[in-house]
Amino acid sequence: MEQQPLWQQVDLIGRDRLLESKILPRIRSSEKRFALKGDAGMGKTALMQWCAAHTPNSLLISGASTYAQIVKEIADAWQVEADSPKLPDLEKAILAQTGRTIYIDGLHKAQPKLLALLKILAERHRVCGAILAGIKLKEELKQLLWGVETLTLPRLDKPNALRLAEKVCLAYGSKASAKDVAAASQGIPGKIVSFAAAGEVARNEVLLKSEEIDIAPMFLVAGGAIVLFRLIG
Repeated sequence: MEQQPLWQQVDLIGRDRLLESKILPRIRSSEKRFALKGDAGMGKTALMQWCAAHTPNSLLISGASTYAQIVKEIADAWQVEADSPKLPDLEKAILAQTGRTIYIDGLHKAQPKLLALLKILAERHRVCGAILAGIKLKEELKQLLWGVETLTLPRLDKPNALRLAEKVCLAYGSKASAKDVAAASQGIPGKIVSFAAAGEVARNEVLLKSEEIDIAPMFLVAGGAIVLFRLIG
């Protein structure tokens, strides 16, 4: 039995408002295109999976796959009738289709040849994707994203980070403390998953309140030293 993706087990905690106000209206529209943008570990893949699962006639592909792999994947998913299984015939059959939705996870990883194909497909289908923040985009990708609204993923706030940590730790049967995991994650969902899966949080990743250094004695020592120096002077 195929295991459910983690987001189906723990929900997309902290992304409720984004899903309801930004993503769902665009999914329900057959014309609106959008791109998700965020740092590593912000949950772009999970959101792409969620979008594909909630969009009729949609397909999720990885921008890191080879051009040939993606063409065959699209052809299989759409069940196109090609003259032969050769790549040129599959491309021709794919380009004859209309009215579908394609989601690309890791769109920034796509090679120029794939971006050129996606640019044509975007004229006949709805093409959306997820890109990594802070990197220089290829010129072909800039052209593909021209006029496309970009939704930036923020870090989770503390309450949502803790809620997600509790659910992920439970899903993994993790030995790590959910509070430690949430504190060390800095609001990055990917770190929450990583720490929970490892079952521990590195000591330098989180400073527990019980381990905080009490600086009051240091002030007392410093104050005493000042008085002593004055007396000596």
